[in-house]
Amino acid sequence: MNPSTTGWIKKYFAEQDKYAIFKATDTKTLAHEIRATGFSFGQINASGFPEIYTTFKYTQEEFAKICFLQLLEKIYFFKYPTHTTDEFISRLLDFYQLFVPHKTNFFTSLFEDKNTYARLEHLFAIKWKENFFSQSKSNNIVLNLLVLSIYLLTFETYLAGKIHPNLYHVYLEDLIQSILNRTQPQQHTEVLLSENPNDFAIDEIMEVQSSYLESSLLLDIVMCSSWNNEVKTLELPDFSVEPFSRLAFTTEQIEDSRLCFMLFLQQNDYNYFYLKSSNLFNNMINNSTNYVEFLVGRNKGRILKEIQKNKQLMQLLMDSTHRNLDIQEKKLIKKQTLEVIKTIPSLAIFLLPGGTILLPIILKFIPSLLPSSFNENLDSED
Repeated sequence: MNPSTTGWIKKYFAEQDKYAIFKATDTKTLAHEIRATGFSFGQINASGFPEIYTTFKYTQEEFAKICFLQLLEKIYFFKYPTHTTDEFISRLLDFYQLFVPHKTNFFTSLFEDKNTYARLEHLFAIKWKENFFSQSKSNNIVLNLLVLSIYLLTFETYLAGKIHPNLYHVYLEDLIQSILNRTQPQQHTEVLLSENPNDFAIDEIMEVQSSYLESSLLLDIVMCSSWNNEVKTLELPDFSVEPFSRLAFTTEQIEDSRLCFMLFLQQNDYNYFYLKSSNLFNNMINNSTNYVEFLVGRNKGRILKEIQKNKQLMQLLMDSTHRNLDIQEKKLIKKQTLEVIKTIPSLAIFLLPGGTILLPIILKFIPSLLPSSFNENLDSED
């Protein structure tokens, strides 16, 4: 089975028992197995893989693709244990269509292909080339696996049906940015959107309870980014503060993640850098937030008009650009911004289940739409 050539997905499902890497029957065990492979730490260790993997020399990218497919499969069948492989692939195709632009002849011809295995391979190829694998010569595998982890969690959320996957995808990237900012920020300013995270993004509490897999994979990111390679120590943050407190890491989770990470470090002679020499994560975030920025920008005239009708909201938005708002002020902005969104049909996506978790990101863009107009209105109040 060669993930760099066509037909590998079909071959995997035809000989699934031989190639199965993950044996877990529940999410808790799966989280541990992900750590044990090194997937969530940025480097895959195949020493514990089935013997068949020794018959072919795989690259880290190829191992990443295989693990990714199998983890998507696990997540699906935990949710739908009686479903078939065909149902899994069909649902996965539906999921990926949300992240591939419908504007090329290639895309049209792709979905005319009746071979679902080939369609899935092509979709994977589109996203991998677009996001990261095409740049792998200048970016190490850590970033590739981080991107895949985000898609795994987005797929899990998609199956749960509580949050629109595009919204959750952007929210998760913003949350990871916050985590990186809070764990040795001096090492990560190159890969972040800004050195000073938006106050709303840090303080806004997630409205949908985190899944066990989500908190586990995010905890592994915390472990990775807390490692100080210069002094060879693990400098964990205070888990009682944001953004960590919203994820409610259990003591058992923290200990399992720490032990697995320390074993991973031992296997790598304690020489490990996280997200070194790359701005790929920054590019990835920019691509996703463009989705929100586009919707806000396209409706900027209507948004500004509605905000101007609400002097209190306009004043608070301006205040947020130069001071920290208190909890009540943030709640007021959230409530009144939702009222504005309700008046604009094309922004209805933000009113879907889970849509309000993107308010922090929306509020990043609103004050900068037409700042001169905001200032003129403020002057008229004096």
